[in-house]
Amino acid sequence: MVVFIDVDNTLIIYRTGSIHPYWSIAGKPLQPNIKLIEKLERFEGDIVVWSGRGREYARRIAKMVLPETLRYQVDSKLSGFHQIKPGDIVVDDQKEYFTSMKEHGVHIFGPFEDWEYPSKKGGN
Repeated sequence: MVVFIDVDNTLIIYRTGSIHPYWSIAGKPLQPNIKLIEKLERFEGDIVVWSGRGREYARRIAKMVLPETLRYQVDSKLSGFHQIKPGDIVVDDQKEYFTSMKEHGVHIFGPFEDWEYPSKKGGN
């Protein structure tokens, strides 16, 4: 099982107003999606962090927000669609773009939705 994690507004969330940002990119304040990162730390399958902005952008953000001990791959979302197989999980703020994959057994979730996965601590 593989989980594909989008970067913008999924792994990192852009915030304005009263929420204090951790840092910013190009002047946009952002913060890591802590609950999602914690879930990834417990996930036993493979993790692919990807972005429509490309592989290097995904790598840069992943290095910024993910724990050094977490094993993951990075990819460009534009070239990585062929990797998705039945049973895999896609987490993306624009999940409507992936709805046609549901009929092929791919599980699609938004960045704040709960999803099931094999746990490193045993059980689901």
